[in-house]
Amino acid sequence: MGLFFKSRTEKEAEFMAPQWLKQVNESANLVNTTKKVDVFFSRYDFLIETVNKLIGIEKFLKFKSDKPSEMLKSIESKKVYTINDFIDRYYEDILEQIRKLKTDKAKQKRIDNFYTSFEPYFNQMEKENIDKIHLLNRTLNDKHEIILRNSGSKEIIPQTKEVAIDNMTWTIMISFGESSSKSYEKAVYLAKKAPRYENIIDKHSNNTHAATYTDSKKDFLDFIVLYDLISSWKSTVFAINGEIIDKKTIGKIKYCYGDKCRTVKSDFCFGASYMTANPFGCHRLQISGTNNPWYSYYKQNGGTYILDKDSLIKRINLATDTFRYCPSFNLNQIMNVAMGLPTAISKKEYEKIIKTSIQLI
Repeated sequence: MGLFFKSRTEKEAEFMAPQWLKQVNESANLVNTTKKVDVFFSRYDFLIETVNKLIGIEKFLKFKSDKPSEMLKSIESKKVYTINDFIDRYYEDILEQIRKLKTDKAKQKRIDNFYTSFEPYFNQMEKENIDKIHLLNRTLNDKHEIILRNSGSKEIIPQTKEVAIDNMTWTIMISFGESSSKSYEKAVYLAKKAPRYENIIDKHSNNTHAATYTDSKKDFLDFIVLYDLISSWKSTVFAINGEIIDKKTIGKIKYCYGDKCRTVKSDFCFGASYMTANPFGCHRLQISGTNNPWYSYYKQNGGTYILDKDSLIKRINLATDTFRYCPSFNLNQIMNVAMGLPTAISKKEYEKIIKTSIQLI
C-alpha cells in the first residue's frame, strides 16, 4: 500500500483557505452595507485580492460552494451594479444628512462632498458609474438651488390626505410648465391631487408644477392619467427617486408596472401569462419559457450540460439598464436566482427540464 504525503503547498492551502474565505465573506458584507466611500473601495479591492489568493490554491482543495474562479467571474460581472448600488446608498445617506443640517452653507458643503468623495476612485469605476455620479450630483445641486432661489415663493398646496412621501422607498415625479394646450388646466388640476404637489415660481416668473407619486396601485394609475395627458409637452420632466429619467425609459416602466397595477395576479412579475413565466421575478428580462428560456443557457459538454453564467448575466444586464428604475425590479433577487442555478446538470435532467417546460406551454 502506497503512502500519501501532502506537499507543503497543500498544507498551507488547507491552513489559509478558511481564513481567506472568512475575509471574503466579511469584505462582501461590508461592500454591500457600508455608506463610506473609502471603506467601500478599499474593501472591494481587498475582496478581489483575497479571491485571487483562493484561486491560487483552488486546485488543491474542494469548495462547498462556487470555486474561487467562478466567484471572481460573478463579482466582476456585477461590478457596475455593485458600485451603482453603493452610489445609491451613499446618495440616500447624503440626503438624510442634509435634512438634519440647519444652514444653507452647511448643506451646500455636504452636497459638494458627494462628488469630491468619489473623485479619487474614478479610475476604479466604469463609465456608467461615473455618469450616475454626475447625474446625482446635478440633481442634488439643482434641488438646493431651486429651494434657495425660490425661498418665500415656493408654494406647497395642502392635500386633503396626508402621505409621508419622504419615507417612501420609491417615488416618481412629473413636472411641467405653463402651456397653451387646452389640457393645461386639467393637468394642473390632476397635479394638485397628487400625494405631493409643488408650485415653483422662479425670479423670471416662470411657473412650474411638480406632482410626485408613490408606487401604490392608486398613485401610479393616477400618475399614468397625468402622463398620458402631458408626456408630449416640451416642458415635461420626469424623475424617479430624485434622478432625472428620460421619457423613453419612463414609458417602458409606465407600460409594464401599469399593467401590474391593473392585474389581479399577485405573481405578475413571474409571468403575466404562461408565455412569460420565469423564475427571476421580472418577465422584462425576456428569459422565459417561450422566449430565450433560462435552460437554453446550458451548453452540452459530453454527457453534461454546463451553465453559461456569463451569457446569462449579460442578458440580464440588457434589461437592467432600463427596468432597474421599476419599483418591482429587484436585481439582488434576480442575481441570486441566476447564481443559484446548478452549474452542471446531466443530460437526463436537462431533457426533463425541457419536457416539463413544453408541457406547461
